[in-house]
Amino acid sequence: MQNHKPIVVIIGPTGSGKTAAAIDIAQRIGGEIIAADSRTVYRGMSIGTAKPTMRERQGVPHFGFDLVSPDERFTAYDFQQYARQCIIDIQKRDKVPIIAGGTGLYVDALILNYTFPSQKAANQQFGAATRLLQPPPHIVVVGIDIDKEILNKRLRDRADAMLEQGVIQETIELRARYSQTCPAMSGNMYQVIGEYLDGKISKVELPEKMAIKDRQLAKRQRTWFRRHDFITWLPQPQVTPYIVSRLGATTKSCYTEIS
Repeated sequence: MQNHKPIVVIIGPTGSGKTAAAIDIAQRIGGEIIAADSRTVYRGMSIGTAKPTMRERQGVPHFGFDLVSPDERFTAYDFQQYARQCIIDIQKRDKVPIIAGGTGLYVDALILNYTFPSQKAANQQFGAATRLLQPPPHIVVVGIDIDKEILNKRLRDRADAMLEQGVIQETIELRARYSQTCPAMSGNMYQVIGEYLDGKISKVELPEKMAIKDRQLAKRQRTWFRRHDFITWLPQPQVTPYIVSRLGATTKSCYTEIS
């Protein structure tokens, strides 16, 4: 990350459209996407973590998915090291790295160059001994600003879609293989579906309970990112034009113009 080639970062609450925006940008500027998500790193957890399908990825290379088993530890330090190597490889291919995700500690560890005093501290908010106060100017950071009511509807619709796609069966299979005390199993969807499977809530209650968990996550994500004054917040339709414009102003490389 010391070569000053452009890096794009797209953050925002869960369900705000980060992946769709990242794919759109990648197609226009020749980019490849690194997911900054503490849940998508786990194998066997696709529906409940809302990983985009191969069709939804539209041919754009994605990294940060299916890196470890649900019973393996994966820290912010691990993500930082992994993402740094991805960035090097992507830039060697003359592509633009696009970091997209909502796990604030992962994003901050990467773009603010956290130095962790120990692996144990790597998943703690104050685990970084040193860090930059601002990302370097070649890193363009944009947050997706979305109306709360629109986001709430999206999250409820997504819960319904997950249930139709088979997230209950996915959870049953995970519970058969891994301990329910695994950190990976504490993810929003798997936690709530576990309550349903244990008879604590009814199937009728399930989609709304899933949506509530995601709304709570979205609130935590907003709180985390709003601390930073270097993030440019924009509605999703404005994200791609803004980033293409910024890249055009910071590099002499030839990027595809917006038609």
